[in-house]
Amino acid sequence: MILQQDGQSFKGWYPPSIKRLLGSVGIALIEGSLSKYLKSMMRTVVGPQSLKSAFSEIESVATTNMEKWASQESVELKTAVADMIFEYMGKKLISYDPEKSSENLRENFDTFIQGAVSLPLGIPGTAYYKCLQVMMMLKNMLEARQAKPNEVHNDFFDYVLEELKQNDTILTEEMSLELVFGLLIVNFETISQAITVAIKFLNENPQALKELTEEHRNILDNRENPKAGLTWEEYKSMTFTFQVYYLSLVIIIRNRSRNYMMDLLDDGLEHSHPIHQIIHTFH
Repeated sequence: MILQQDGQSFKGWYPPSIKRLLGSVGIALIEGSLSKYLKSMMRTVVGPQSLKSAFSEIESVATTNMEKWASQESVELKTAVADMIFEYMGKKLISYDPEKSSENLRENFDTFIQGAVSLPLGIPGTAYYKCLQVMMMLKNMLEARQAKPNEVHNDFFDYVLEELKQNDTILTEEMSLELVFGLLIVNFETISQAITVAIKFLNENPQALKELTEEHRNILDNRENPKAGLTWEEYKSMTFTFQVYYLSLVIIIRNRSRNYMMDLLDDGLEHSHPIHQIIHTFH
């Protein structure tokens, strides 16, 4: 019931450290018309149409990584999936190439996860301070792009820069940096957790694993060319796969505290009563 009322009677609540790191327009914190505006920007890189156009590329990245994992004795799944997603999204969002960059963004985003639940002390050496350096790196990237406006990278940062140039835009540099930062952290951290949780649940539920395997086997059996890549139509037909993944994703996204926003009348005054609802998925 609580999950169904998210954003209505129940409103997301975050520790002060996360609010400070995400800024005033962090993806998890925005509401109203500003939320709609920023989400419309996000759809240019993670919306259905953008995913459809990049579908073969996404499949290639996933296949290459799974072949690499298959050759290893063991794989730390969440870390491996996070690495794969960060490499792909880093290129799509900011043309990040770990081999050419002097900054290890992947390592710094790991630090963000630690700093997000730490005391918000901006002292050198603390996890929170290292988190602040991630935003500084993105700011430096933005300024470098602005200094060379004729260079084209064909990534989300280019789209953001064009939006900043518009006279009627409500986008600010601070918003744009927080948006890019949020997209990076949401994609690599949330999705890697959801996939890990999904596999854990499937491993513990043989019937669900059997149904998912049969759904994928039917797709392969109905192909004219068994070696052909996954098509968009096949992807959309994976109804049970979507249910498994969606359930895992919902659990991960909701794995945070909430404020109970139901107004109660108490001596003529309205109050917002906080309750903490944490779902622990795995250790």
